[in-house]
Amino acid sequence: MVSESFITNVFVDPVATTTDASFSSTTFHLPSQVISIKLDGTNFLAWSAQLIPLFWRYGFIGIIDGSELSPQFSSDEQKAQGILNSAYMVWQYKDQTVLDWIISSLSSVVVSTI
Repeated sequence: MVSESFITNVFVDPVATTTDASFSSTTFHLPSQVISIKLDGTNFLAWSAQLIPLFWRYGFIGIIDGSELSPQFSSDEQKAQGILNSAYMVWQYKDQTVLDWIISSLSSVVVSTI
C-alpha cells in the first residue's frame, strides 16, 4: 500500500518542490542543440561523447553508472507499511529524465529495436 501523501503528490514536479538548492532552480529539458548526433548503431563513441558530459553537468551520472541507488523506502518499517521515501520521488524523476534523454538521442532505427 502506498501512502496517501505519495498518491496526492504523484503529479507534482519533485525537483521543483525540493528544498535542495542544487535542484530548486534547475529544469531538466534536453537541450536539442546539445544532441546533434543520434545513435544509429555505428557511432557509439561520438554519441556517448556528447551525452556523458551532459549527465555529469546535471548530476545524473550516478543514475547512469548505478552509484545513485533508488532510495525507495527510508526504513524496513516504512517498507512494511508501503510508505515511500520522499527522496525516492526525486530519484525517480531523475531516472525518468535520463531515460527520456537517451531515447530522444536515438535514431528511429535504434528506437524500434529497444
